[in-house]
Amino acid sequence: MGQASALLRCLGLELAAAMLLVLCLLPAPALGAGTSAGTTIVNSASVNYAIGSDTFAETSPSTSIMVLEVLDVSLVWQDASPVSVGDGAADQILTFRLTNIGNGTEQFRLTSQSDLIGDDFNPIPSGTGIYLDSNGNDIYDPGIDDPYSPGINDPELAADAFRTIFILNNIPTGLPAGATGDSRLEATAVSGGSGTPGFLHPGAGDGNIDAVDGSSGGLDDALGTYVVSDVSVALVKSAVVTDPGNGNQPITGATITYTILVTVSGTGSAQNIVISDPIPVNTTYIPATLRLDTVVLTDAADADEGDVSMTEPGTVTVNLGNVAGGSPARSIEFSVLID
Repeated sequence: MGQASALLRCLGLELAAAMLLVLCLLPAPALGAGTSAGTTIVNSASVNYAIGSDTFAETSPSTSIMVLEVLDVSLVWQDASPVSVGDGAADQILTFRLTNIGNGTEQFRLTSQSDLIGDDFNPIPSGTGIYLDSNGNDIYDPGIDDPYSPGINDPELAADAFRTIFILNNIPTGLPAGATGDSRLEATAVSGGSGTPGFLHPGAGDGNIDAVDGSSGGLDDALGTYVVSDVSVALVKSAVVTDPGNGNQPITGATITYTILVTVSGTGSAQNIVISDPIPVNTTYIPATLRLDTVVLTDAADADEGDVSMTEPGTVTVNLGNVAGGSPARSIEFSVLID
């Protein structure tokens, strides 16, 4: 058994040396969320051998390695394009998503900056400037979403969790159409965030384990942009009458087909455009005649852009969303029957 123990110790030392060599030679992996911080990885080796007719089995002492907390964060501007604002407008919103891409629970310190180089004007922070999405609907709700106070309500996120963050700014006056202004949001892991991937923070992780900065260095930033807009929306409505005799007399039983042309002009985009058209008195809407750009829409309140009498009773409603100035005109069509 003495020979066996000696052999085992030798094998254990060689195994440890081999593991160390492999760790040194492997390229550094991209740090990120994976095994939870504080998880203990336990491993042992075993050997089976024979001496003559006797067989033996030995197990090495276990190695135990605790997974460090990786401090990693992602910050992404969520608006699809520069946010159109009016000259001198107040409380204009930029929307960002803060995601903990590390492997432990972490708080993040937020800062914003609007006096940047390279744009046309400096947005002016409104209130605290930064607000937290309190009800999780990804929409800024005045009086509901909490103003951010550093060190007081730093967002705390579990691994892979996210939070929507808003920047609110006022827009200066006297700006020409097309002028742009930028605001930058920055997020830093409270437990570290040196900016250097692989930087070690002893005892700073979950449960006082060590933490290490991930690929982001524990901090990230994102830039959002406003554009001053002189955008305008124009509606042109026309009607064509078809009577039962294929004429165009507006008599009982005749069909009126309405067409609404929606044109957006100017710089920037008009946001959340909703067209509402009450069904005229003494007429009845003809089911399944609602169209947008010749595409048939359902009358129900579902995934398409329009509905009839659902959003508002007795009304045709079409939601065009955000439309950039200079885009092709949108055409809405529906028909009614004269009672």
